[in-house]
Amino acid sequence: MCLLRDVTLLKKATNVTFQSGHVTRNKRGQVMGKRGGFRGCTVWFTGLSGAGELTSDDLRVELVSQELVS
Repeated sequence: MCLLRDVTLLKKATNVTFQSGHVTRNKRGQVMGKRGGFRGCTVWFTGLSGAGELTSDDLRVELVSQELVS
């Protein structure tokens, strides 16, 4: 049984905000090319207070600076 059959029952989130990253798409592409293409995973920070969104962006910058990709 699918609980989400009626899309009209879904509520649009009102607390979602855009955060621009500090690693550009071009820089990430340069590093990925050096490492044999894309290899990755997704980590989803929920946006809860203190969940680490800014920490994750700092981590992404550090991984790219060490050419470990992010």
